[in-house]
Amino acid sequence: MDDVGEARARKFAESLRDASWVIDDDAAGARNAVGFWLYSYNLVAGPRLVGQLTLDGYRAMQGGEDLKNLGGLQPADVLGATLTAYDALPEQRRNAAESQTVISALSLYASSTMTWQALPPLKTGAHQHFMVFDWLTASGKRIFRPAAAITGSVLAPEILTDFSKQVLTAHLSKHPHETPF
Repeated sequence: MDDVGEARARKFAESLRDASWVIDDDAAGARNAVGFWLYSYNLVAGPRLVGQLTLDGYRAMQGGEDLKNLGGLQPADVLGATLTAYDALPEQRRNAAESQTVISALSLYASSTMTWQALPPLKTGAHQHFMVFDWLTASGKRIFRPAAAITGSVLAPEILTDFSKQVLTAHLSKHPHETPF
């Protein structure tokens, strides 16, 4: 890794530590990262994971290539199946490869939403945060609600908790029967 890549990796790891996230050593060496972050948050279990996109990953989201290759599947269904599999893993099996699978599914889902479409183009030095909040209802239906923020640093788990309360309140105002189970 060159000096620039090492500096990015250190900054990435530092940002995660400052925001109180547990760092996966494999993820701490992120190369070619941009200021676009994806967060997965389950309303019952809490923060699941956070990941930063590479330039290629961000461009893929912009181009929508992954959406074109779904073969009739819905992005929410792909994300739901991915999260179900990830959540079923024992903690010691949640490694970088498994986390990357979740980040890929999050980016696929994110790029299909109106929230993504409303975000301005990412500028150098800017930080955009795309959050996906999920929960199961009593009937077993998985609900996804996206949110986005533009800030100067990684969002701490406590900030996500605050967002989750706002998202749930807004959702339940329209769908009062879809409370988390």
